[in-house]
Amino acid sequence: MCPNSFAVGRNKLPLVEYLVDHGADPNFNLRGVADSALECATAGNAQLGILTALLDHGAAVQGRRAMLIAARAGRIRVLEHLIREGNASIDAVPDNMDVFGNDRQRIDWGTPLHGAAGNGQTMTVEWLLKQGASRDIKNHVGQTPEEVASKKGYLECEKLLQQV
Repeated sequence: MCPNSFAVGRNKLPLVEYLVDHGADPNFNLRGVADSALECATAGNAQLGILTALLDHGAAVQGRRAMLIAARAGRIRVLEHLIREGNASIDAVPDNMDVFGNDRQRIDWGTPLHGAAGNGQTMTVEWLLKQGASRDIKNHVGQTPEEVASKKGYLECEKLLQQV
């Protein structure tokens, strides 16, 4: 684990700021086994200031799992922040998924809408749809967000995705 991820995991904004101000790479392990510091921040309960510090120092958002991870956890404020401050796409599909390994089994991986629908995050599904998220994008196993919600038994999310 890199120092950034360690500091993020403990929600220590002053330490994150110190590290990135002194040259710590916010994208360390970006394609490695571990998530980047930004991806760790979206998964946990990191304060928005940590996201800002990482983004201000070049944390990559495009093509990464940050949006997906936040959607899976129902972290709407984080999604808003990533879109506003990190220019993230509402329909972002990560390119750093291990589709030949563990990630291949995760049918809820794809766009943020796949992640929210596949984890029963009804409010997040509703929010993403209001922001214009596409219902038609298929994930790495060829399923739409509605199909993911159905397969995982999240009927309320499935119903939201069926509405026009």
